[in-house]
Amino acid sequence: MRAWTNSLAALLLLASSACGGTDDPPRSGTDLTAFTLALQTGPATLDATGHAVTAEVSTSARLGHLVPTLSLSPGATVSPASGATVDFSAGPVAFTVTAEDGTRQVWTVTIRQVQAAERIFYAAGPDGLWRTADDVVSIYLRYRYDGAGRLLRMEFFGVGADLVWFTPDDVMSQVNLIENDAFGEVSRQVATTPGADGQLDTADDLVVFYADHTYGADGRLGRMIYRDDGPDAAWFTADDPISYYYEPAHDAAGRMTQLRRFTGRGVDSAWLTADDVQSSLAVFTLDAAGNQVGAVTYDGKGADGLWGTADDVVSGVYQQLNE
Repeated sequence: MRAWTNSLAALLLLASSACGGTDDPPRSGTDLTAFTLALQTGPATLDATGHAVTAEVSTSARLGHLVPTLSLSPGATVSPASGATVDFSAGPVAFTVTAEDGTRQVWTVTIRQVQAAERIFYAAGPDGLWRTADDVVSIYLRYRYDGAGRLLRMEFFGVGADLVWFTPDDVMSQVNLIENDAFGEVSRQVATTPGADGQLDTADDLVVFYADHTYGADGRLGRMIYRDDGPDAAWFTADDPISYYYEPAHDAAGRMTQLRRFTGRGVDSAWLTADDVQSSLAVFTLDAAGNQVGAVTYDGKGADGLWGTADDVVSGVYQQLNE
């Protein structure tokens, strides 16, 4: 009996040795081999020597709410984790890759966002038709950013004395000053025009309206609510009434595709409810990378009485130039 038991033990030991009974040593790889984001304009650049990643996202992305997907060396982990929401609004973010054996490597990830540079608004030309070759410029605006890429102001221009657009004597007629939230998104814009001195950016500039921007938990724009000064004749006080608001629509990828304007309260006499009265619709044009490059605005529903159908009445067109 003992001989049979010893033989069985020997066979088990032999089988264990044949199957690699000694565990393989922990792996030491700390490579980051792939990095992707929704609304990315092209493949990320990975520098394995400098342990750095750079990528670009479209105008539709929200830098404070990006969700990277990462591929790593076998057995490695990363923090922040792949699939986690990461805030890139303040600049590059450090990702720490940890190998099975505990070796760590920090990768620096930098995200650049395509930014709007100029928006040119057109009116129908002599032929009376929209989106034809003789459409004429009606106004344009330029976007100004700080060194971190946060929007600071929007400057609106009309044609100058030479009656030629985009020349040095074009007249800046309005400036929208921008306030940003903790994620670098626009939280408020304040529109100003020249005061008694006829100049912008001076102490007597006049506020003509302001708009508060709200966002969802996913970072997408919720509403832009425009307000006037209230009965106290002072701006930015509790009695400032809603004048109108915009509400966007997004596609499944998070790109803004439409913007609806509401200028009236419905039968419930309350703002921001389902029966508010829509007065216009903007439909955005996006390029292949998801950047906004223009829009058509409509101020009438057409004969069918429905918004977003072929007979809507065009009221404006603009082109957006990005950088």
